[in-house]
Amino acid sequence: MSQYDELDARILAAIELRKNPLYASHVSEEAKRLAQATGREDYRVVDGRLQALRRKGRIEHLSKTEGHGKAGWQLVPTAD
Repeated sequence: MSQYDELDARILAAIELRKNPLYASHVSEEAKRLAQATGREDYRVVDGRLQALRRKGRIEHLSKTEGHGKAGWQLVPTAD
């Protein structure tokens, strides 16, 4: 279990609710806790996790054209 599991879950929940994870309060709470533990700024922690989730294929960032009018982070559909 990674120290980032809780933050990842909160980021995915924010994206599912169509909120920007960088500004969602429940994401910021966990990011601040991790930022204190790692010595990084909280927005850098969130940005790093967004990129990690993107590389894992869990989320993607789409422009308005690509997202059919819905720009921003979106969950990638899974084959489950």
